[in-house]
Amino acid sequence: MIVRDRLPLRRVWPSVSRRLGLLFVFDFTIAVLYARFHMTFLALSSLPLGMMAAALSIFLAFRTNSAYDRWWEARRLWGSLVNESRTFSRQALTLVDRSGGDAGPRELVEWQIAYVHALRCHLRGQNPYPEITGRLAPSLVTWLRTQRNVPLALLLHAGQRLRSHFDAGRLDTYRLVQMDAT
Repeated sequence: MIVRDRLPLRRVWPSVSRRLGLLFVFDFTIAVLYARFHMTFLALSSLPLGMMAAALSIFLAFRTNSAYDRWWEARRLWGSLVNESRTFSRQALTLVDRSGGDAGPRELVEWQIAYVHALRCHLRGQNPYPEITGRLAPSLVTWLRTQRNVPLALLLHAGQRLRSHFDAGRLDTYRLVQMDAT
């Protein structure tokens, strides 16, 4: 669940205005009857208020704990993603044969960095292209602009590139399986 810092009043007002209006009329009526017409039987002891406060505090504690649990799970997942990205980058730099003089391993590392940035932007609903434009070839960025899910497209493209390294003999089967598992 994504919670925004600000909730626009125009979005909330239609659903709460009627209830708030009825509550205001009820409260105002009780206050006038108690203050002007001395109807003291309308007075309440503090017991219901204490009970409501206790129930509200328990409810808020559960909500806070569940929100913290969601945050902690997201933190663990993101930390795992960062660690796997480091592992994949190390594997690309050490397991892919550099014969032929191309920048294949370095290109895989740049794609992995772009993937992490694109995923972050995708999850936040932001534009990923300012983050990834300098890291990737312009033709790839142009192709990515046609894709709905940029992180997924980057992963598929990196997988195809791994396959081309395997087909060219720069990766053996064992190394390909290890990198694909990462």
